[in-house]
Amino acid sequence: MIVPESLPNGPDRIAKSRFLPAILMAAAIAAPAHAERPEDKAWLKAGLFRANVDTSLKVDDANLGIPGTSIDFEEDFGFRKHAWKPKIEGGVRLGKAFRIEADYFSLGRSGGVMLDEEIRIDDTVFPVNAEVDASFRTDVWRIAAGWSPLHSEKGELGLSAGVHLTKARYSFVADVNGAQLEEAQSKTIPLPNVSLFGNYNIDKTWGLNGRVDLLSMKMGGYKGTLVDAQATVSARLHHNIGAGLGYRYVDYDVRVRKSDLHADVNYRYHGPFVYAELAF
Repeated sequence: MIVPESLPNGPDRIAKSRFLPAILMAAAIAAPAHAERPEDKAWLKAGLFRANVDTSLKVDDANLGIPGTSIDFEEDFGFRKHAWKPKIEGGVRLGKAFRIEADYFSLGRSGGVMLDEEIRIDDTVFPVNAEVDASFRTDVWRIAAGWSPLHSEKGELGLSAGVHLTKARYSFVADVNGAQLEEAQSKTIPLPNVSLFGNYNIDKTWGLNGRVDLLSMKMGGYKGTLVDAQATVSARLHHNIGAGLGYRYVDYDVRVRKSDLHADVNYRYHGPFVYAELAF
């Protein structure tokens, strides 16, 4: 049993580069909603997302075949389960059916515990009574090209494809008998994305927007599943100014089975978000 205690954020610490790709595959999905109108030529949106988060991981020692400890960041390390986080996005249309869009989302938390049982992360063992600080953060930049085969003044339905440029950082640090134990990592990697999106104008003021991502993959020792769904109601308060309210749900699992790495990552977040937009 691990007893959580609240600890302040600590500095990023970088050590090993074997576990992070598993997290990156999943964490790269954090893209905001498509809330622009079919008639908009360009748009910029900024808002806040109230994320209810559940994050867990398990990293085995692949070299020795020793199972790692299953870690629930919220329950075991006292990570906040709820967090308001900013997000921003924008885009421009190239003609009627094509467009380019970009967005940014960041989620970072930290916590700490005094262990009443030892835990193993990869080949690092943190002993009983060690005070362990942990942190986990992702920053995702997304750029995509979209095409709307169905497009009218009332609405559109389309597909987009692009890349997430994802930077992820995690760390576990403890001082044990005057020596520092550390398991930490930071890495940036580009990952592809595809999505189905739709926009519909109820009238000149109100609109409905939505996006759904579904992914199941197995490649090179990596196996993962993803569900990412969100819907919004938007109001165009002025010809160029609008606001919206929505809800988002993301759930994914990543399993890694390679010669030097056995890891499992489970990540879920959901909640409402609000935003303001400027469109032309």
